[in-house]
Amino acid sequence: MIGSAIPMLSVLETGHDPYFVQRVKVDSQFAAMSRQLLLTQFLAGKRVLDIGHDDWPATGVNPNLQVVLDAVRAQLDGVDRHDEAAAAIRPLVKGQLFTSIEQVCGSYDETFFEVGHPNHNCWCTPDTFKNLVTKYTDRSITDTVWFLNGISLMLFADKEK
Repeated sequence: MIGSAIPMLSVLETGHDPYFVQRVKVDSQFAAMSRQLLLTQFLAGKRVLDIGHDDWPATGVNPNLQVVLDAVRAQLDGVDRHDEAAAAIRPLVKGQLFTSIEQVCGSYDETFFEVGHPNHNCWCTPDTFKNLVTKYTDRSITDTVWFLNGISLMLFADKEK
């Protein structure tokens, strides 16, 4: 079609069967913004569950995201199966820190997921990130994934599907 907005296929895409090629829109609106600044503004005054709160040992206690955001949230709880940082940050936060989602019993305005920290061994593609949240949680996500602070992917998830 003349004038259509169909994007051209990349060399990587043309080398694979279309079934295996997944395109996910990644918005760069927040690409240069730190996650601390963005999440401080977005989550201020809300009851929040942070899944994947353990920044340890990449950031240490300061500026651990859980510690930074604790001051602006009405309630902050965190879940991370790797509990290495919990002992160190627990005295610095008011909320509860869990090692399993089954332990969580609070009511939250927002839930956010942290996947693919620099200290982890795996980085998610935008499609894998959306699939992890969609397949393994009861959350419904928006269509947009944002590139954040030059290293992270972010998406918003509703309370339930």
